[in-house]
Amino acid sequence: MGARGLTFKLSRTAGPASFLSVRIRPGFDGREGEVVVEGQFPSTQGYLSGTKYAAAPGFSNNAVNNRVTVTLRKKGDLLQVFVGQSKVAEYEKGIPANLQFDAMMFDLSGPPDDRMFISNIRIANN
Repeated sequence: MGARGLTFKLSRTAGPASFLSVRIRPGFDGREGEVVVEGQFPSTQGYLSGTKYAAAPGFSNNAVNNRVTVTLRKKGDLLQVFVGQSKVAEYEKGIPANLQFDAMMFDLSGPPDDRMFISNIRIANN
């Protein structure tokens, strides 16, 4: 069975709590992994809400070290999620354009043997 997964969460703690959570989990026996995107923006209507699932191509626990790059790209209200060079999800009204997150969290939920290395975190305005 595959590992549990790594969750990356951005949140806005002031006012009504808003958040975007992305979890990536490797597949097993050569199967593709899974990306789970969850959002909650209670002060706005029509934006990403609830839980959405997508495949994570090329991310499986059959390799000793399986590297994967996850990219979140936001342009106005648009949210795009990439695994490697593949766009795995796109939401036209993903995140309100004027929302500023003020907290970031990582969570690796799984057995003690599950380990992931996080590097090269970059936040950029394009």
